[in-house]
Amino acid sequence: MSAEAPQEDVTWERVGERAVLAGESRLKGTARGWQLLVLKVVGEDGDGVYAIENRCSHATARLDSGELDGCHIICPLHGARFDIRDGACAGPPASQPIRSFAARINGEDVEVAVPEKPPMPKPKFGVFN
Repeated sequence: MSAEAPQEDVTWERVGERAVLAGESRLKGTARGWQLLVLKVVGEDGDGVYAIENRCSHATARLDSGELDGCHIICPLHGARFDIRDGACAGPPASQPIRSFAARINGEDVEVAVPEKPPMPKPKFGVFN
């Protein structure tokens, strides 16, 4: 499970039900304007629930349909890889990290710590939005 909420001003927001995440390894949600992807990992890389922004830093493609390989998600558009634990870029063609968020199971809810300020608008790249 992700650690405590980061130091910036954040709010824990409900993004879905625990039961949905139990049946799947991923859950899409929105909180305070952030498009989120919550991923459950069980394996040799460590068990946990992690949250990332549901958008590749390379061409802004959505990551929710990407393949999960251990603690890495692979962008379905061009194959960029990101570590879901901290958002680090782990493979080209992306060269920038993605935003990661603290996540937790709270009773029957899946919650993510999101900044109180909404995200900045993303640049438009034609059909990729």
